[in-house]
Amino acid sequence: MRKRSYYQCQECGCVHYIEEIYDIEQDMYEQRICIKCGKVATHLWVGNDPEDFYILYNPNLDERFFIY
Repeated sequence: MRKRSYYQCQECGCVHYIEEIYDIEQDMYEQRICIKCGKVATHLWVGNDPEDFYILYNPNLDERFFIY
């Protein structure tokens, strides 16, 4: 089984994974390059499993809440 950590870009809201395990001693926010917008932006760690996303993510960046 691969070790993955999921991150949410705080610029565009894109969620992607990185092939490394998040160290709990670190801050939940890290500077990373987003695969969608291409910017070096702050990313929020949203878990090591895809199911953790809905508990830890930032709902203000979820476009599903803002489609009228």
